Amino acid sequence: TITREQIEFASQNLSSRDQSAREQSEQILLSFRKSPEALRVCRDILENSQSNDTKFQASNALRFAILQKWDAMTNEMRAEIRQFCLTYLLHSQTAPSSSAAAASSSRMSSVISSQIVSVLAVVLKRQWLDDDGKQRQMALEECERAVSSSATAGARKLGLDVFTQVVLECAPSTSSPMHLNWEFHERVRDALEKE
Repeated sequence: TITREQIEFASQNLSSRDQSAREQSEQILLSFRKSPEALRVCRDILENSQSNDTKFQASNALRFAILQKWDAMTNEMRAEIRQFCLTYLLHSQTAPSSSAAAASSSRMSSVISSQIVSVLAVVLKRQWLDDDGKQRQMALEECERAVSSSATAGARKLGLDVFTQVVLECAPSTSSPMHLNWEFHERVRDALEKE
């Protein structure tokens, strides 16, 4: 069982000067992505870790884990992931600070938020053709409601970022590898253009 503490340790040692420590960290992080508990641990890290490096690793692992486990996930599990990503993004909106350390942390938080926006776009794209678009429509309305209820400039920008990333995800030149055939990507692109 992989824990948040192990991922925090591996993330911290990823930049170690000791090659064996780096290699061990890389192995832990690669194993983490493929582990059965990756979704749960990613969520724990994003909610509770104080380390931006660890959150960055978790946001990358989250996308990988979702795509790997997609076919085994129920609609409820998919909706829970969407809701988690939205909630995380809306709560990550913070006021800028003047200190250099806070500015650096804010930039890293922005990178993590961008990763989570990308994860959300991948989830939305992956659901695009499921059950005649009912899940997709529900997901898009969920995003719109969440952003509207926050009613802040940061939330509105976040909403635009999500919808922009969905459009980019549907473009052939900027789509993520999803382990699906090209026909899937083309059908999603066609559906988006028609709506």
